[in-house]
Amino acid sequence: MGAVSRILPLVILTAALVLTGRLLPGPERESAAPAGTEAAAQREEEAGKRAANGKEKDGTKEPPADGEKKNRAGEASADGKEKDGGREPSADGEKKNGAGEASADGKEKDGMKEAPAGGREKNGTGIQEQPGTEDGREAGPAPGTELQTEAAGNDPPVLFLATDLHYQSPQLTDFRSALDLLIRGNDGTLTLCLEALTEAFLEEIIAERPDALILSGDLSQNGEKENHLALAKKLQRVQERGIPVLVIPGNHDIGHPGPSTYYDDRIERTAGTDAKEFLEIYHAFGYDGASSRDPESLSYLYRLRETYWIMMLDSLSKPQVMPRSGEELLAFLHDRTAIPLEAKRLSTFAEVRTQLTAGTSVILIDGAAQALVLSTQSMQFRSVSEPSGENNLRGSREGFVELLRVNISLVRRLVRTQTFMAETLTCGEKTQTELALLYDRKLVSQPLLAEIRRRASQAKLPFVFDTGYLAPFLQRGYFSFFQSVGYTERPDTAAAKICEGKIVLMANGSPFAMLVPYFFSENFSSMDDYSEKAYFATLVRCLKYAAFLIAVMLQGVFVSIANFTPELLPKEMLYKIAASEQATPLPLFLEAMLVTFLLEIVREAGLRLPKPIGHSVSLVAALIVGDAAVSAGLVGTPVVIVAALTAICTFVVPSLYEPITVLRLLFILAGGLLGPLGIAGMFFCMLVSASGMHAFGIPYLAPIAPSTGGFLRDGIIRLAWPSLAKKAFTVRDLPQDEKGDTP
Repeated sequence: MGAVSRILPLVILTAALVLTGRLLPGPERESAAPAGTEAAAQREEEAGKRAANGKEKDGTKEPPADGEKKNRAGEASADGKEKDGGREPSADGEKKNGAGEASADGKEKDGMKEAPAGGREKNGTGIQEQPGTEDGREAGPAPGTELQTEAAGNDPPVLFLATDLHYQSPQLTDFRSALDLLIRGNDGTLTLCLEALTEAFLEEIIAERPDALILSGDLSQNGEKENHLALAKKLQRVQERGIPVLVIPGNHDIGHPGPSTYYDDRIERTAGTDAKEFLEIYHAFGYDGASSRDPESLSYLYRLRETYWIMMLDSLSKPQVMPRSGEELLAFLHDRTAIPLEAKRLSTFAEVRTQLTAGTSVILIDGAAQALVLSTQSMQFRSVSEPSGENNLRGSREGFVELLRVNISLVRRLVRTQTFMAETLTCGEKTQTELALLYDRKLVSQPLLAEIRRRASQAKLPFVFDTGYLAPFLQRGYFSFFQSVGYTERPDTAAAKICEGKIVLMANGSPFAMLVPYFFSENFSSMDDYSEKAYFATLVRCLKYAAFLIAVMLQGVFVSIANFTPELLPKEMLYKIAASEQATPLPLFLEAMLVTFLLEIVREAGLRLPKPIGHSVSLVAALIVGDAAVSAGLVGTPVVIVAALTAICTFVVPSLYEPITVLRLLFILAGGLLGPLGIAGMFFCMLVSASGMHAFGIPYLAPIAPSTGGFLRDGIIRLAWPSLAKKAFTVRDLPQDEKGDTP
């Protein structure tokens, strides 16, 4: 209120100057406006246009008095000459409104177009008739149109925003003591010259011709219906000039307790306005042209252009919602509105600072001890594209990006249940990285959720840039080659896991979502399995299991047989292996180790190089180095072939690349040093490591071991959808381990 009272004298003084230049008649107006200035010329031009248009009655124009031609916008002057931005007086001494006038000889002056040679005058006024119009004025867009033309190209629209007009119709007062008493006790929103100020404001809007006029609440003094009707008539004049007018009610417009009239010294009650009546009065000002409307309020979405949308939000159209304190208003916004607020409220300035630096908006309410967080991030980020590491033949082509809010929205678009939850927390002492736990509160195990939340929040890390940083804190227990958490770049995979009762953990800045818990059999399935025939999906899964065993054991078994039990090999193969070994200086198992190391080096080089050349370098290096090594006699051809086959099988199960690589080296050492006994012992150790793991209270090898009905439905074998759909699978269907939540 203090700011309003300070700027009010300036507003009144400015309005008085505008009124002096616009409303004084004849010579007084000319003396009030600085002659020869560009602003004065523009005002005279617009006044001339309005006067010319105002004379039109029943499709004709009134002839000027005494047959005299008036020099208005679009009229032809006696000689049409202009000098130095001013206007030459005509023979009879009249001032000419130069902007838009055509000279007598039809020449273009000051950038205006020439009048057509055959143009005819209407009613002797000198106004040139233009095609497509009735009175020569340029045809503007139809009033109330939803989508504006793109004449301005890609330039942003020009919007005029006004609020708190508090319009008071002269029909409700006689401007005597009652109104004077109201003005003296008012906060400055009501003045004796309010009618003139409103007229001047609307004339200025018409002169400036913005793309839209927005009136954001408190249109009337106290919700008087007569005030609304009178103001709507004035706004109609603006909209008829092709300027869309968008209105939204305020607390003085609907359900106000004090709509009144002011006559003499009496203040008497008059008809007010409710939400239905407000819509009936102002339906043409935004509501009729709205792209969408909120059925519960007077909010709407107006599409100004293809790329510019205006959201008009109304939170006060229901008079029963009247928060009496800051705490009540905060609770109302958080619990009873559709505003996209975060579930967590802020209580400290440190939390506010963290949210602001993350690009969100914080709503602080006077009288409330907490703050609300509004997701309004507009950061630059990589666009949603196809994931690089999980290519599918069918299904979605979308992949996660680095911005957490975008990733949450991608999952939310796929899981549209009321039980879907997105819970946020922070981790990282220096980075304060935002994490998100996505789950279905109806399907998830509550003890599991509480444990994951506790471990993630208690992780002591200086910084977090990926969900993988948290894996060691979530997986606790003895060492194992495998992980009880998985990763995905695909929103559809994450959504499917949520529907199974699992938890998806995301970190801001990482496109990889962590899946908790994750089981061994899930490494051999993909989203394509559920889009294909059941028998083919089963075949593909069997191939993946076989590829896993080949990638892990083939080189070790080959070395073991060649060194310790060569009689198991066919004679032809044995002779070639023996001849190859005689030509190389290294033992067979060292050759296998050397080739494996070379393949890993080539892979790492191709992975770290830029993508356009990485694959080429990997392929060329493998061919050249392999051929040179064989030609030089460093390694034998059989070893290179076996190593290449195991490398290919490794890529069939990319999620198990790390354990496969380490286990392959261990199997080579065991087979080269201990023979078949070493292979059997190493295989036993691998089984013990996998079967002894517990993925957060559930056996890691489930549903394979211990075997359950799920193994025959969607384990190695996948049944058809009619069978799978009879009972939806959730994590709760798997056997719970007695040892509890120990990975």
